[in-house]
Amino acid sequence: MSIPKSKVSFPREFKKSGIEQIDWKLVSFGSVVFIIIFGGISIFASLPEPEVDLERIAEMQKRVAQIAMPDVPPTPPPEIETPVEEVEIV
Repeated sequence: MSIPKSKVSFPREFKKSGIEQIDWKLVSFGSVVFIIIFGGISIFASLPEPEVDLERIAEMQKRVAQIAMPDVPPTPPPEIETPVEEVEIV
């Protein structure tokens, strides 16, 4: 079964050149990126705030307070001095 071909001609202003096609692709890509970014922002904005457990924080503070910290940091080991030999270049 053959499809009849119609000879419909569009005016020149409806035909898109190569540059206009690229522009439309860039605009559609930009709009998709815009929608994805603001969709992500709205998803993260709608998340509930984390609950603060004061008992757990107090337990963690007690654990940290029990860690023994040295008053003075240990002294670094003395540097080993290597002898320097003087050589005359003739």
